[in-house]
Amino acid sequence: MWWVFRQLWDRGLIYRDYKVVHYSWRLSTPYSNFEATLDDAYREREDPAVVARFKLEDDDCHLLAWTTTPWTLPSNMALAVGPEITYCQVQCQENGRETRYILAKQLVSEWFPRRVLKKSLL
Repeated sequence: MWWVFRQLWDRGLIYRDYKVVHYSWRLSTPYSNFEATLDDAYREREDPAVVARFKLEDDDCHLLAWTTTPWTLPSNMALAVGPEITYCQVQCQENGRETRYILAKQLVSEWFPRRVLKKSLL
């Protein structure tokens, strides 16, 4: 390692100098180059999200899933569920026929404000 360093030093590729960097007095550390070049890195913002509909293989029922990374949907192999979340099945009229969905109980009124024909807990 020292031999490599000496070779670089002899060729003039290593030198001592000073560099001005952004510094966080609160954290007592310099900011990274990435943080320093982002002009609005710490601005509050809303991330876009989508709700995708997944049809169950052996049933005429769909699962509704929320994601902020829709570009990953084609490669997804499974859906995750939360153990503390209560899910329910909703039956509603859609395009002249009854359709069933499974989603979180607290989101039923948001996604199906008037079209619910029947609701049951899972």
